Amino acid sequence: MTYNFDVDRWFETQKALLDARLQRGELDAEGYRNALEDLDHRADEMPRAYLQIR
Repeated sequence: MTYNFDVDRWFETQKALLDARLQRGELDAEGYRNALEDLDHRADEMPRAYLQIR
């Protein structure tokens, strides 16, 4: 079975959603930074999680 999941594309899509929330005022600067750090951490963990599944 082949998985074509692109972590970089996922990250960019999720970051764009955070950017839009910041622009709409749904997140303040601190909330945006925290969400971006969480997103970055999740993206870093994805390849490791995939390797553990295999």
